[in-house]
Amino acid sequence: MGKREQIEGSDHIEIFANGESFNLEKGTLLPDFIESLNLDLDRVIVELNKGALSPTEATNIELKRGDILEIVRIVAGGMTSRSLVTKGSNPNEI
Repeated sequence: MGKREQIEGSDHIEIFANGESFNLEKGTLLPDFIESLNLDLDRVIVELNKGALSPTEATNIELKRGDILEIVRIVAGGMTSRSLVTKGSNPNEI
């Protein structure tokens, strides 16, 4: 069995957030993923596969294999900053 077949048959999926790969359990919801990054869904803007999500839409999304997310953190003064979505980083530091 090849590597691709092993991944496709597993209980995990690979997604990409701000250019970085993440392996998640199948069935992971977007709000749970955002929370795992120590971010608050109410304080970020999320783009899924090149389409912006409303806050209501974002609460109901189950992530799928190959999804591509861009997560932008809203900061004071109305400015936004691309969130630091890296494994082991502190998302509160820019």
